[in-house]
Amino acid sequence: MASLPGIYDGIAYIRDYAASVGKPCVINMSLGTHEGPHDGTSSLDRMMDGLHAQYPEGFLVVGSAGNEGSNKLHLYKSFTAEDTTACSFVNYNAGRVEATIDLWSTVNSAFAVSVGVIDTASGDTLGRTPWYNSSATGVYDDSIYLDKIYCEFACNGTNPFNTRQNITLTLTNRPIATDTYRVVL
Repeated sequence: MASLPGIYDGIAYIRDYAASVGKPCVINMSLGTHEGPHDGTSSLDRMMDGLHAQYPEGFLVVGSAGNEGSNKLHLYKSFTAEDTTACSFVNYNAGRVEATIDLWSTVNSAFAVSVGVIDTASGDTLGRTPWYNSSATGVYDDSIYLDKIYCEFACNGTNPFNTRQNITLTLTNRPIATDTYRVVL
């Protein structure tokens, strides 16, 4: 995705040109990201709100809903007092793959995450990272299962705009041995 200053400059250019020729403008943005809290408090969302407040007439920015509606890209889990974990089975056997998983808490709460590799045929855990807590801040690197799965945990603490905690997890792998092995959270 382009940088926020670059996006802002592009929008300002179009808005200023439309104003110079006495026309309204509508800008459609298809930025292609799935990261962020999806609650209107991201840096991009706040920038768009500021632009709309500054130019309420004759200027509209529209965010694309995307072309991936049938893909299973988002997961929501509401934990109860009895719940302790949730697993997400990801098949990483297709060769070198990198995936980013953006994890968010509910308001004013924390969570912890660990990544593991299991054999779905036997149920055996073949390796697992330590638990990383969302209230910590920092970037932590780890690898599991014979160093085939590399994990980067970016623990971002509490977001001041929505009081939700965030961990951005980047997974990089080399092919693993069998189709029954899965990466789990």
